[in-house]
Amino acid sequence: MEVEEFNSSNISYDTSKTLDGGFGIVRYSFWWKNFSVINSSNIYIGDAFLDEMVISSATALIIKMPNGYEVQNATPEFDKRDGNRLIWEPSYQNFSKGEPYLVLSPVDSINITAVEAPEDEPSPWPAIIIIIAIIILISIVFVIIWRRKRSANVENETGQLTENEAPLPAPADLNEEFLGYEDMIEKFLIKSGGQAFQSDIVKESGLSKSKISIVLAQMKEEGRVLKVRKGKENIIRLVKKIEPQN
Repeated sequence: MEVEEFNSSNISYDTSKTLDGGFGIVRYSFWWKNFSVINSSNIYIGDAFLDEMVISSATALIIKMPNGYEVQNATPEFDKRDGNRLIWEPSYQNFSKGEPYLVLSPVDSINITAVEAPEDEPSPWPAIIIIIAIIILISIVFVIIWRRKRSANVENETGQLTENEAPLPAPADLNEEFLGYEDMIEKFLIKSGGQAFQSDIVKESGLSKSKISIVLAQMKEEGRVLKVRKGKENIIRLVKKIEPQN
């Protein structure tokens, strides 16, 4: 930095005196060349102050910024601001070497930086809600399929009751209806060559699996039929009647 040569174009002054004429005041100003450094559109101020600067209690330091610039950094922080003027009042009587230090940036650069700032990350809640909804839907489908399979298994087990599992009606319950079912089953077995699958008897009779199981259990108890297990099916065989010899 350097001070330009003093001449009539770069220095001005005025004088005044007190009312009693006890002392006078001289005010002067001049231009200071290379007062700041410009780098990448930023203006840096501070290296011009090589020595500590002292401000008396009756003075203040004022730095006027050029139009179109804004403060990015100020050390120490100025006391107040009046438009483009940054003011340090007498509270800072001593500045360290290189102070005050300022960094000024173009207003357009500040705005661009603000626009290009990373946006806030989107909230994860919508994705979490969708995942929870999918899990609930899959659970509902699984429960429906499980219930259907369970119902089918129970129905098959009911139609495949063994003689120990099939409830036997009391003799008093053997009415004409059950006797009619026995005759019908016996005729179907004769028609089928003496034996048939229990499932075919159910289809032919039109009765429920449980009712046919009860009737067959009673017929087996009476010795009229035999039950033979074949895989998952029961084969019902008609017992041949032995005619007494004369």
